Amino acid sequence: MEAMVCRTPAEIENDFKARGRRPSAVEVECLYAVRDEWVGRLATQGAIEVDDLEKLDRLGRFRVADELWGKCSAAAQSRLLDDPHHFVRSVAFLSDFASNSLGNRGGVIA
Repeated sequence: MEAMVCRTPAEIENDFKARGRRPSAVEVECLYAVRDEWVGRLATQGAIEVDDLEKLDRLGRFRVADELWGKCSAAAQSRLLDDPHHFVRSVAFLSDFASNSLGNRGGVIA
């Protein structure tokens, strides 16, 4: 399990898919912990770029789109809006809509 700690969430998720079997509970817990660490680091950065997103798995990208949308560069926001996974695209769309609505309507989503 320690070998996973140095890997990115995207690498861990891709390894799960390549093996063709479900990960163990310990492996899933490890992925969650690594994802939390990576998203936590991104939260402390000034801006989130496309390169940062490529290191995340789909649930990490989902969290960035949901929780850290305002920290994303225009290119990163565009990448999230075009993400291969529909959950990520959906929350990115909602975050984009909310940020534009809040800015244009004084804090009220219509």
